[in-house]
Amino acid sequence: MSTGLSRVYPLIGLFSGYVIMLLFNPVRVPLRDGLRCVLRYKRVWLTFVLLGSAYFVFQFSTFTPIQSTADVDPRSLRWQTGIGQRSWRSGGKRRCRH
Repeated sequence: MSTGLSRVYPLIGLFSGYVIMLLFNPVRVPLRDGLRCVLRYKRVWLTFVLLGSAYFVFQFSTFTPIQSTADVDPRSLRWQTGIGQRSWRSGGKRRCRH
């Protein structure tokens, strides 16, 4: 149960921080309008995704010390979630033993 709850903590922090910033910041009206714009127009999300992806590619290509293609190990690019391969094969279902 704690692993599911720990995934929620960053989202709670993000939304509570944004609400605190909206309430106590003198520029709350433009921030509120920006949130409304992002929620209403889906192309704004697309713009953020494209710019974020371009930023990721730039940072990865600039600061990754890869000298040749032999340095790239596809196994190192997997997510570090702590879940074993057996969990992936079983469809992610965890069986509890009582």
